[in-house]
Amino acid sequence: MTNIVIPKQFKDQFGMGTAEAVYPAKERRILRIIAVLVLLAVAAATAVSAVGIYMERWGRYYPPVILKAVLPDVAVCLGALLLVLLILWGFFTSSKKAGVIYQNGFAYSTFKGVQSWKWENVRDITSSVLRQYTNGVYSGTIHIYILVNSQGEKIKLDDSLKDVEKMYDQIHKNSFPYRYERLANVYNSGKNVNFGTVSLSKTGGIQIGKKTYPWNEIEEVAIQNGMLSVKKKDGSWFSGANSVISRIPNINVLFTILDKEMGINTGK
Repeated sequence: MTNIVIPKQFKDQFGMGTAEAVYPAKERRILRIIAVLVLLAVAAATAVSAVGIYMERWGRYYPPVILKAVLPDVAVCLGALLLVLLILWGFFTSSKKAGVIYQNGFAYSTFKGVQSWKWENVRDITSSVLRQYTNGVYSGTIHIYILVNSQGEKIKLDDSLKDVEKMYDQIHKNSFPYRYERLANVYNSGKNVNFGTVSLSKTGGIQIGKKTYPWNEIEEVAIQNGMLSVKKKDGSWFSGANSVISRIPNINVLFTILDKEMGINTGK
């Protein structure tokens, strides 16, 4: 087994068990260096130009006229320096960013510090995966995962981490039994179970927004074009019975409850 090198900011993670995988920040150092050098060159060139204009016109024109002449170069110079600061800030904030999967949970670090959650403390997971196309040609996928723990704290995982989708898969897989048990127990107790814009009731049915659809009228609940939709037993789809899946936390738990507890067909 390959030895896993744990970033030093994770050295004090006690009770998490053995580290199984590390997900570092994506390396963009060369691109950042090139961008900084180009912007500094632009800033220097426009600064020299502004000084030249100022020296050439000083004493010959009124100050407002000189100011108007140098203003474009000054604006470009300041804009370039501002972008340099933003790039350096981005480098600083990403230098501590990383994720580690442990036997008993996971940890995530930013420049603000390290958060570590055990699997049973992961309360909600919301997933947004958007495939991008340029002129009809696939150009990449954007991944955004919002995690919420039992204390209401949030972590946002995105493509700033290398292989973030793999880290998400491990978090989802390991926390699923705890999330399912908690929500299924609420459902079986007769209470409403909330999944963001969707809720389930053992006696009432499925509610999407302000509309409720009884179980005896539902044949299937499926995902269509990024939307959760409800199909009638006559084969047609309920009008207005849809919700954007990226706004539905624990959607896999929702489908499992529909399948196991109600026997509703789920076209996942």
